[in-house]
Amino acid sequence: MKPTLSFALAAMVLVAGLTGSMLQAESRMWTSADGKFIQAELVDVLNGEAVLKIPGQAAPSRVPFARLSAGDQEFVKQWVKPGAPPAKPAGPAKPAAGKEEADAEILTDATGFPIGLNSTVKRDNHGWPELVALKDKPAFTVVSEDKTKSEFIYRSDHFEFISTEKLSGEIVREFSRLFETTFEAVVALPLRLDPKLPNGFLKVRLYETKAAYFAAGGLEGSAGMYTSRTREVMVPLPFLGVKKIGDRWILEDGDGNTTLIHEVTHQVMNDWLGRLPVWAVEGAAEYVTAGRYTKGRLTLRGHGKNMTEYRHLANSGVETVPLEKLMKMDDQTWANALRNDNAGINYYSAMLLFYYFCHQDGDGTGKGLIDYFAARSKVRNDQDEAHREQFLVRGRDALTMQKDFRKGMASAGIRLQ
Repeated sequence: MKPTLSFALAAMVLVAGLTGSMLQAESRMWTSADGKFIQAELVDVLNGEAVLKIPGQAAPSRVPFARLSAGDQEFVKQWVKPGAPPAKPAGPAKPAAGKEEADAEILTDATGFPIGLNSTVKRDNHGWPELVALKDKPAFTVVSEDKTKSEFIYRSDHFEFISTEKLSGEIVREFSRLFETTFEAVVALPLRLDPKLPNGFLKVRLYETKAAYFAAGGLEGSAGMYTSRTREVMVPLPFLGVKKIGDRWILEDGDGNTTLIHEVTHQVMNDWLGRLPVWAVEGAAEYVTAGRYTKGRLTLRGHGKNMTEYRHLANSGVETVPLEKLMKMDDQTWANALRNDNAGINYYSAMLLFYYFCHQDGDGTGKGLIDYFAARSKVRNDQDEAHREQFLVRGRDALTMQKDFRKGMASAGIRLQ
């Protein structure tokens, strides 16, 4: 476990552009937000934490940005690691003419801290991610292993895994890879989602058996679930591609269960769950889940084909919920369909509609959806009708809207009934 200073607490992670001038690393006096002092040299900035080298201490200490004084925060915000490439301007990078893929970019939080140092994001001409790939296997920390309590806690960059079983480093890395790739993919969407991490980490509870998972509140028939009340994802270990042989857990399927991407998307978008209608919440999760995931890479390029493969959509014609009904559907109606096992068509429809607004609506840039999210970031669901009409419907009647949607899906290779 990496050492930390006594005043360190977890930092919030947000998304925005990296700014500031280059300052050289130097030994200086640092002040915590509560007035404590320490002499140290800034050697790195990782995930909203200043990495400080303290004289006489073998390993560097990581101090969350929020626990530093205002002056130190400004110093760190403007600091660039010696030898690092110059930062790119805020906003998605566009490829040059004739170039198939946008250059890799480093994602940053609102204070300028990199949160994608271990990922590469390649975008299309309009800034939508086509590929999100981890550069290396994510590092992890063993926080504690208490066999008497059956509680084993591990952390990756953004996630804390609380397991009822002791897990090997290989298994924790593979879990981290799936979850961290999903985090980076959601953050990479040009919707300025600005995810905030509760207590510094997104928590995932892992259970030895499906029965233990169901006993803890997991839904029957589910491979995992996200609970907004606790802000935790719950997953039975057998659904993460591992199995137990004797007293040891071994990795059986390195990619795990990719449907968990859906639940992690909800977790990363937690602060939006009360701001968006259910079609947008579920559509966003299905949009990300429909990407092709393998070994730390999520491919969103060719998303129309991805969606047909993910949801097994038939070429002979796909049935969808009428858009006027879907866009006005409330949470209770959606939940009732889940209980009645009639939710499939709702998920299909939400996924396709979200894709339509990302890539097919209007000029194909996704501007209407981006503007809609910007408006929804300031209010709750009671004003959704006005924003929906202003940014998404834009004066179209139900028949015209349905016709445009059908044409958009046809362009993506999906024929609707």
